[in-house]
Parts: sequence; C-alpha cells; structure tokens
Amino acid sequence: MVLINIGLLPVYLIVRYILIRLRYSIKGTLRCYVSQQRLSIPANAIIKKPAEQLELYRDQIERITVQYKSKMHRLHVRNHIISCNLELKTGEVISLNAMYFPLKRIVYLLRFFDYPLFTQHGQWSWSNIPSIIAVTFPVLVNITVNGLLFKQYFL
Repeated sequence: MVLINIGLLPVYLIVRYILIRLRYSIKGTLRCYVSQQRLSIPANAIIKKPAEQLELYRDQIERITVQYKSKMHRLHVRNHIISCNLELKTGEVISLNAMYFPLKRIVYLLRFFDYPLFTQHGQWSWSNIPSIIAVTFPVLVNITVNGLLFKQYFL
C-alpha cells in the first residue's frame, strides 16, 4: 500500500502543477524584472491580464503603494509585505499579492532604482472574524468542558 502511495505522489504533483498553470493561464517561465527604466512582471489571471509579460515603463507609473503588517517575533517587530499596488497614470491599479509574487525582492529593487514608493500599514479587516472564531471557539469549549469535569469529580 505504501508503494502505491509513493508511486502516486509524483503523478499527483505533476497533475496539480498542470491544473494550476491552466487555471491561472500561465504560459512559459515566470520572471519579474526591475530596472531603472522599466518593471516587467508575469501577467496572468491572478492580476486579470492576458498571459504574457506585463511591461510597465517608469513614466507610466504614478505611485507604488506597499502595504505591510507588523508581527511580534521574539520581542522584535517584523514587518511583512502583504501587497503592492501599482497605480498607473491612466488611473488603473494593479495589485500584486505576496502569495504570488516575490514582493520583498521587488520592493527592494524598486527602492534601489528610486521608483515613487509609498508604504502603508495594513488595516485590520472584519474578514478576520471567522478565523478568530475558528481558533478561539474550540479553546473556550475545551476550558468549559474541563471546568465542568473538574467540578463534577473534584468538588
């Protein structure tokens, strides 16, 4: 049985790779390129663009807003980039998500080449409530049940 699972793992990974590339219309290699004159990112269904390299020249970009969140880690605050919004002079806004693009490296190069970069601390959203409830509800139920059992058997 273990040999069957080991044999099916590469098949699963290959099929998943193909399905993801088909779902997001990804063709060819995905490369991000930042230079003094232009910014090139792979365009696909994630940013709602046709599947090709999206070339943005420096004079087309009005401002770049980098959103980040702060987290405590071993008594130090660490900032994590969560998204990057490219605002073009035409009024179009292209949002790059940190789950799909290497934003830390892109932002470093944008800063190095002196692009119009602005930072914005990420705001708390009401969409976090379901995940907070999903984490706290089992803990509260566990504390309540343990309290009732303690009361019944020891008091």
